[in-house]
Amino acid sequence: MLDRLPELHPHMKFTLARLCGFPKVQYYASVTPPECSADVLKQFQERTIQFLEQHLDFEIPDQAKHDRFGLGIPDYVRHAKQLYDDSFSFAVHNRQTQQVSLVSSIPATVGPGWTAHLAAQASADWLMYQPRGHDTRMAPQEFQLALAIRCGTVTKYVKQELAVHGLACNCRYKHDTTLDLINHVLVCDQMGFNATQRHTLVKTTIARVLRRHGLAVTIEPRQYCPLYKDGIDHRPDLLVHGMISVATDIVICKQIDDKPGHNAAAAAERKNKTHKQAVATAGHLFFPYAMEAHGFRHASCHAFVRAVASSMTPYEEQELQRDIKLAVAVALARARVNSVKAAAQAYYASYDPEQLEAHQTCREGAGGGVNELMT
Repeated sequence: MLDRLPELHPHMKFTLARLCGFPKVQYYASVTPPECSADVLKQFQERTIQFLEQHLDFEIPDQAKHDRFGLGIPDYVRHAKQLYDDSFSFAVHNRQTQQVSLVSSIPATVGPGWTAHLAAQASADWLMYQPRGHDTRMAPQEFQLALAIRCGTVTKYVKQELAVHGLACNCRYKHDTTLDLINHVLVCDQMGFNATQRHTLVKTTIARVLRRHGLAVTIEPRQYCPLYKDGIDHRPDLLVHGMISVATDIVICKQIDDKPGHNAAAAAERKNKTHKQAVATAGHLFFPYAMEAHGFRHASCHAFVRAVASSMTPYEEQELQRDIKLAVAVALARARVNSVKAAAQAYYASYDPEQLEAHQTCREGAGGGVNELMT
């Protein structure tokens, strides 16, 4: 059915393919002996994955197919026997059982690097399609690459440009795998899209959402400068005016190896030490807004939004919480996409003329590449 809708946004195709049909398949697996349902379930699952790989334009790694922090595709083949046994026990013996979890949760066998990459994806509000404007949804190719990065890989047309094995960064770091490349470009300023650009993207996104909800926002207010005891004119990133004014300073740091959140917590503490006393002297509240480039968000982010929404009605507060979470998740995903795009563009520009001509011929024959992505 979805193949007949070629103009449908890949984000919508992903959502529909992941959800549509699965309730019926779960019921079928629950009432059919596994030896009889095995072929049907296997074919359904394989065709779903094939459809997604075709329209998302990347080969889905096995580790990410059924992981709740990857694509989260229900694994009926693996759990068919448990679904049937639990259904039989309830129908015949009226025996209640725990609900079967059809997705996995980061198996330890995938290694600490993969485990950390998947764990950092816990806050992924951008995966739910929301047609409410630029801040809350991505262009088709942006979404495809963002989802590929979430799964620890890149799309096929970007992979053509990267030649990941042996690709060296200007900082002399050499990547061995696609996941190594992704982890590096998210924290290295020498691959194109840097930390300052990512910080500005998130800062302006938060300011736009707050203003859209009727709040007055000053970007980088100077009024606190005389209040810092170290003599430096520090400026928080945002000041939200209200009955109780709330300031925040945004920090997006790198993820430390296999410890998502560890660096963000330390960064939040540093921001508090720098700004909290000066902002309090002015009679205002301060909350850091600490995140990591892979997507982890520290509790300080939620504390800031709660403080800003404290004078709102409950339904307004819920709307603000949802919109900021979604917009920031989209901004961080877009920043990850821009980082990988910049790496691909840098590699593309590094060819000598003869290599470039040959590569251009190859790229045109493949029907697109990094320049198409950059537009």
